[in-house]
Amino acid sequence: MAWGSLVTVVAIVMLFLSYFYRSYFNSDDAVVNMLAESIWQQGRVLPHGWINNNGDLMVPSGALIIAPLLRWFPNGFALHGLVGVLATVVLLGSWAWLMQMLGIPGPVTLFVTTLVASGFSLFFAQMVFAQATYFWWSAGFFAGAALICRHRRVEVEPVGRWARVVWLFALVFAISFANPTRVFLMMVLPLYAFDWVLRSTDDRSKIRAATDWRFWSALFGADDSLTVVGLGLAFALAALAYEMLKFLGITHAVYGAAGLYWGGWPSVLNHAATFYHGWFYYLGATEATNGLPPLLDPLWVLLRYGIAIALIGVGVIEVATLRKQKDVLRRGMTVAFVTAFVPVLLIFLLFEPLAVNKAAERYFTVPIYILVVLCAFRLRDMVRASERLTTYALAFAGIALVGLSAQRFLPMPTFGSGQFWQIRQTPHMRLADLLEREGLHWGYATWWNAGVVTVLTDSLVRVTPVDLVDNGIYPFGYMVLNDWYLPDRWNGETFLALSHDQAGTSVMRTLQLVLGTPARTIDSPDYRVLVYGHNISHDFACASNASVDEPLAKGAPSPRLLSAELVADDGEGTPRRLDVRLRNDANVTIGGAGRYPMAVGIQLLDDEGRVSAKDWNHTLLPCPILPGAEASMRVVLPEAPPGKWKIRVDLVQEQVAWLGDWGVPPLHLPLAVGSVQSDAPAWTPVH
Repeated sequence: MAWGSLVTVVAIVMLFLSYFYRSYFNSDDAVVNMLAESIWQQGRVLPHGWINNNGDLMVPSGALIIAPLLRWFPNGFALHGLVGVLATVVLLGSWAWLMQMLGIPGPVTLFVTTLVASGFSLFFAQMVFAQATYFWWSAGFFAGAALICRHRRVEVEPVGRWARVVWLFALVFAISFANPTRVFLMMVLPLYAFDWVLRSTDDRSKIRAATDWRFWSALFGADDSLTVVGLGLAFALAALAYEMLKFLGITHAVYGAAGLYWGGWPSVLNHAATFYHGWFYYLGATEATNGLPPLLDPLWVLLRYGIAIALIGVGVIEVATLRKQKDVLRRGMTVAFVTAFVPVLLIFLLFEPLAVNKAAERYFTVPIYILVVLCAFRLRDMVRASERLTTYALAFAGIALVGLSAQRFLPMPTFGSGQFWQIRQTPHMRLADLLEREGLHWGYATWWNAGVVTVLTDSLVRVTPVDLVDNGIYPFGYMVLNDWYLPDRWNGETFLALSHDQAGTSVMRTLQLVLGTPARTIDSPDYRVLVYGHNISHDFACASNASVDEPLAKGAPSPRLLSAELVADDGEGTPRRLDVRLRNDANVTIGGAGRYPMAVGIQLLDDEGRVSAKDWNHTLLPCPILPGAEASMRVVLPEAPPGKWKIRVDLVQEQVAWLGDWGVPPLHLPLAVGSVQSDAPAWTPVH
């Protein structure tokens, strides 16, 4: 019965990943396919010109599985589904190996493996199984802990000890190479804590004696090859290689969520609330039901909350009883949990912008899995106390997990409707069908509508991500290849796909100013597709931006405005655009990305010079400006009521200061809206 539950849940998950997941597929998933395409085309594991996000090299990742298969198969959803299936097999295999090394009995291993295969929640399964990215840290911890267990078992002969050191070295090096900082917190540090406990003597008085040289020898593993080479040296070399790639300009990254900063005590309270709600969301307690009959819904809610609360309870009890625990493996896993959980929690609570929403709970994936390991130890004790009763209870619990997994991953049609195999149609899928029907092959869309459509059409329609901002359209900042935006990559008709929420009046007016009139417009229930007779990347401002992560110093050389000119772009002669020229007198490159981006700020003043709207318009710099360089940019003005106005044009470093407040001269211009005209000069500097 237990084996049947496990096989059924695994089959449900595999069916979901390879078929039904198409309805949930998004551009965060599709980027693995796009990276694989770049690897295959360039023949390089780290493709030239690829911009990473938050330092993630995404190597190793599912891209390394997809890339060689592109020789025979199109770059589509089927390949991504294959990666998800393989990732799940690797994860469950490494988990089962760890259970064997920890001495967990068969019935308990089957149940906890079924629990892991159930994915905890739809979102959890998406992050770990489907994206084929977050599973590496978890699988790495399982396999690494299993190797450590194998190495520390006293009954094992020393034959093969160096082979285990080499295997652990390869495992830690490969996974750490993708992002050393994250992997150190989420995999290497917990593995080290687990290994340290297993290396330490059972005499707790010696463990507490920090004045004893044996304490420090055990702490740093100075006398042990597995710790020094397999963990320490492997991580150090991976981190060094990672930094050298950045220093040599081989890899490029934009830092958003990884650009941490102190946000103040009020933000800590907000982050704590995000963590609380996100914990139950990530573990599935608050996820929406999938077409269940009303009578069954309370049962599944109780089951989902029960799993989440049980994991919390086990964690609290195991930590509270740590000093009394005599099982060294169990004690090691408890210390590993604390080591994996507490540092990430502190970073999550204290710093911006990691805790942006409940989805950030994915950073707690490894601690959650360790809690399941601790549950396995407690269930083992229950089996020893009452084997028959516990075995039957686990078997029935496995059947409940089968029902929970089916409800979570499979569509729930009305019986007899014959619609089970029909995949729910999403706006992304309908957009892909629309573009194929219209014979459109090359175009642009915002992030969530770009890569996903490319992959869903097996790359028959190439959609590249862009940013829509106040003053135009620009290449997307990360997880892209710079070459995608070169005008000569495609000659001929291109399109811009906008959701109806994006295609507002102000956006359409800006696009009219920047791109001109489209040759045709295609409207669908979900999207407006603007079709142009040329490659609109000719009209993009630049191929990349600069990240500004430090505030400028007051009194130091700063950027300054050189000129500003109002341009009328409508039949009434009302200025709709401001052309600005500026010079960077600072000693650092400035741009419109990063923690403290630079922008042109405009304040709207009445005819007597009183401020009517202090933040009337902020337009981020679209391109990097090197020290000493000059640049021009276009600012699309917001609507203003008819009459005579003035505008104060200034440079502003977001979250820092308006440079005019630091003595850098702003520019003042008269603005006549409607039938009121002005004969004043184009710009007047104010000192």
